[in-house]
Amino acid sequence: CVLVQKQADLGPMPSYVSVRRCMKSHGLVRKRLARAKDTAGVCKVEERLETREVRSYESE
Repeated sequence: CVLVQKQADLGPMPSYVSVRRCMKSHGLVRKRLARAKDTAGVCKVEERLETREVRSYESE
């Protein structure tokens, strides 16, 4: 954005859709980050759920 404004010889800036299309055609797609499962919050929730009563109709 800033480079296009500074250098007029580059021409107009492409639209967002054009940039996404170009990135997708080159295999540059967004991926979700793999989250760690051993965080403090996850451990805390698992411990809390283990202390709860589980009814027979709830377990399987």
